[in-house]
Amino acid sequence: REAAGMLIEKYSGTAYADLGALLSSRVQADAGDLKSARAQLGWAAEKANDPALRMAWVKALAEAVVLALSAAVAGAINAVAGGGSLISFPAAVAVGMSPLVANATNTVALTPGSIASAYGYRRELAQDRPILRLFLPASALGGALGSVLLLVTPQRLFDAIVPVLV
Repeated sequence: REAAGMLIEKYSGTAYADLGALLSSRVQADAGDLKSARAQLGWAAEKANDPALRMAWVKALAEAVVLALSAAVAGAINAVAGGGSLISFPAAVAVGMSPLVANATNTVALTPGSIASAYGYRRELAQDRPILRLFLPASALGGALGSVLLLVTPQRLFDAIVPVLV
């Protein structure tokens, strides 16, 4: 924190001060002080000398909108028919997530919707218990195997095969 503060004070009006503000924000966020981190980011966005840094919030906002809209559409698709990941996964990759991180994030983000859908369709599912008993073990095994493969597959290999998997 002290180094970041020194950069801001001693080199005010330079790119060093901009970097100090970003560093300070990161340190504060890591320490759990999100209010101070947000304030420091606001300072960087307003006072930065680098035009790209001043406009970074526009890019971040656009990415957040793309992700939120794709998540909403994917959730609606999943609630009715499944396949919402065909919307949300490419959107996450498009905003700069690695395919590995996008895959994990996508799975976690869509899980509550899947659980809610299963609850919503519980009467229909109750009628299909014999089929559920048949497919549930294979689904659980496939999910466990996929999780293990995701953890042990190198990033480069995953990046190369993910288009085939989707």
